[in-house]
Amino acid sequence: MTTMILAQGVGKRYQLGASQRNRESAREAASAFARTYIDMARGKEWSRSRAESREFWALRDVDFEVQEGEVLGIIGRNGAGKSTLLKILTRITSPTTGQIGMRGTVGALLEVGTGFHQELTGRENIFLNGAVLGMPRREIFSRFDEIVEFAGVERFIDTPVKRYSSGMYLRLAFSVAAHLQSDILIVDEVLAVGDTEFQKKCLGKMEDVSHQGRTTLFVSHNMTAVAVLCRRAMTLDHGRVVYSGDVGGAVSAYESSIPSTSTSVPGLLYVNEPKGLDTPEITKVEMLDPSGNPIEALRTWSSVRFRIWYTAIRAVKNASVEFRIKTLGGTPLIHASTRPDDTVPLDLEPGHHFVDCIIEQFPLAAGEYLVGVGLTLPWTTTLFNADEAGVLEVREADVYESGFAPRADRGVVVPRWSWEADGAALPAASGAVE
Repeated sequence: MTTMILAQGVGKRYQLGASQRNRESAREAASAFARTYIDMARGKEWSRSRAESREFWALRDVDFEVQEGEVLGIIGRNGAGKSTLLKILTRITSPTTGQIGMRGTVGALLEVGTGFHQELTGRENIFLNGAVLGMPRREIFSRFDEIVEFAGVERFIDTPVKRYSSGMYLRLAFSVAAHLQSDILIVDEVLAVGDTEFQKKCLGKMEDVSHQGRTTLFVSHNMTAVAVLCRRAMTLDHGRVVYSGDVGGAVSAYESSIPSTSTSVPGLLYVNEPKGLDTPEITKVEMLDPSGNPIEALRTWSSVRFRIWYTAIRAVKNASVEFRIKTLGGTPLIHASTRPDDTVPLDLEPGHHFVDCIIEQFPLAAGEYLVGVGLTLPWTTTLFNADEAGVLEVREADVYESGFAPRADRGVVVPRWSWEADGAALPAASGAVE
């Protein structure tokens, strides 16, 4: 069998706080000169230790091999090194150590609409992406109708993509990457956006791609999708490969890397030291009761107020705040947005502010879940994202007054329900709505 990707000892090092040379201001240049002068004055050993403290290894000693026609899942927490690895594979950046050998052409969908030009139409972007992938114009012509039909954007194909909704944008971007015949397809979190029907289409198309003998790297936090598509998976943690083998073992390694609690402070799910970025940052997520007091424990069907604090240096118009809950295995359960239908804008004001997501009757059974938060603009532009901001523990509650408490292993969602027999209501003693 032909080896399509071979990685040996791959590492990537970044310098924390280092400025890009072509953007360095006179003040930054003067500061850098001053730091260098002080380092020299304090001696070589101090200078060396200071330089090493500013180093950050996003990847370290990564080895793996992918065969022709194989679908390899790559999983790991945020910051594990997945995105850095994909940037090296697609030659966006170069490794600091080691080497990667790849055979054939590479098609990548690293982010929704990567490579799309906002001012160009859908039709023009299809040909632009094909040209970037090195596809002959006649091949793009031969697959054009298939791409458009799969994406479901026939009516808008001659409209600039800047006017597309986030769903249309995603569908066209995935369709282009999946239909143009590259030897290797790299897909990063394509199932994180889009409706259920489109997600099923994506999974079906990726299965077809693998059956055609094309090699696929699939990066996702959705462990169910990884299990469906992949026979083998690799788990990254802190830039290193901690597991490579069957999908079940990879998922177990991923779940074990998640801390059992996010913080020791009652009611505090997530805290993030602001970095003074030009874009807004979420700094804290609190779990409160309806009166605004911290909740030490959340129980099924209790009322809860998730308070999301953000810091902004400048005003940002037309934004949205997102609050998400998923299982430890990555299956999405709740996605609450201040702008669920792209019609209600939220203006983020300068300073330190909060937005509350209020759930009157929390619907999840006892267990542990991952909390995610984010700030976005229209057309899936991400301002801030923490997909694994913290672990939410839901404790047992006898909500049905039946002598037992619903648990996640019997069903994650706990609804109100009632029973009828031959049209007559049964007594509510077994659980539910009186």
